[in-house]
Amino acid sequence: YGDHRDLHSFPTRRSSDLVGVPTLEALALHAGEAGHLEAGSRLLAALDARRDEVYCQLFDMTGSGPVPLWEARDMTLGALMEEMHGPATAVTGEGAAKVLAWPGAPPALRLVPDDALRCNAGTVARLGEKLLLAGKADVPSSLEPRYIKDFFFKTR
Repeated sequence: YGDHRDLHSFPTRRSSDLVGVPTLEALALHAGEAGHLEAGSRLLAALDARRDEVYCQLFDMTGSGPVPLWEARDMTLGALMEEMHGPATAVTGEGAAKVLAWPGAPPALRLVPDDALRCNAGTVARLGEKLLLAGKADVPSSLEPRYIKDFFFKTR
């Protein structure tokens, strides 16, 4: 959409704003846009973090999009299950099956339908636009990945 000349000039523009798009929030937005979640429902976005851990974030789904109920974090599945009390919660992301397979998973957890399980480029772009319009642009030289889990190197 728009003028094709914009695509050719984009890399050389100095006034272009950039924003980092949080993966878990993009997953939540996509699940909400897929139309399977009602306003007021809860959604857990989860990514596999190896062994018995996931990177996850819990959202309240509203008419205007997902609202984080907690910050993105790295959790063991046991600790996560202790937090998953209360209302029914849909689970999305490539860590969803791992969450639901955990022996202590409460019956109130359910998998979102396949079309809401992973986000796409369009969702990432819409979330980026929303963040930019909210004034959350990043300075390009300061952009770097936000690692939820600390990395430790072992030496012999």
